[in-house]
Amino acid sequence: MANGAQFSHSAPVFHSRQVPEPGHVVGYGAIIHGLGLSMPMPTCLAFISERNRRRELDAWIVFPSRYLPDDRAETEQIRALYNHLVFALK
Repeated sequence: MANGAQFSHSAPVFHSRQVPEPGHVVGYGAIIHGLGLSMPMPTCLAFISERNRRRELDAWIVFPSRYLPDDRAETEQIRALYNHLVFALK
C-alpha cells in the first residue's frame, strides 16, 4: 500500500460514488479498496465526516470524526486492518 498502513480513503469520488461531504471512507469499503480486493463494494458505505455529525443518506452512513479508526502511517498494517474491521463490525 502506498500510504503505509492507512486504509481510510479521502477523495471527492469513491468507486464512482460521490462522497457526501469532506471526510474519509472507512470500514469494509476502505479495506476492500486499500487491499485491492476483487469483490463488490458494500451497498452502503461508512464515512467519517469532518463536520462531526451522524446521519444516513443515499448509500452512505456518516459518522462524527471521533469514530475514525486509527490507521496513521506509523501504525502497523495488521493493526490498521484490525481497527477498520472492529469499526465495521460495530
